[in-house]
Amino acid sequence: MNTTRNLSDELGVRLAEARYVAGETLVTALSLALDLERPLLIEGEAGVGKTEVAKALAAVLDTRLIFNDTISTISTIRLFIYIS
Repeated sequence: MNTTRNLSDELGVRLAEARYVAGETLVTALSLALDLERPLLIEGEAGVGKTEVAKALAAVLDTRLIFNDTISTISTIRLFIYIS
């Protein structure tokens, strides 16, 4: 039994329940970061959904999201998820 795969599948379902459909690669990265209790930096151009990923994950984890929304949309936004 592959427990990492099972955790990824469960997280994918929970994200979908939070109205966010994530690809397998993203779900795996999120699962590993959570399992290893390590931060995950999500980078990308403006409008690709970085904040939406963080919002959905915060909803799944039932925690609040802390992020800096004053950064220029041209620059990379770094999202920090506070897990209590």
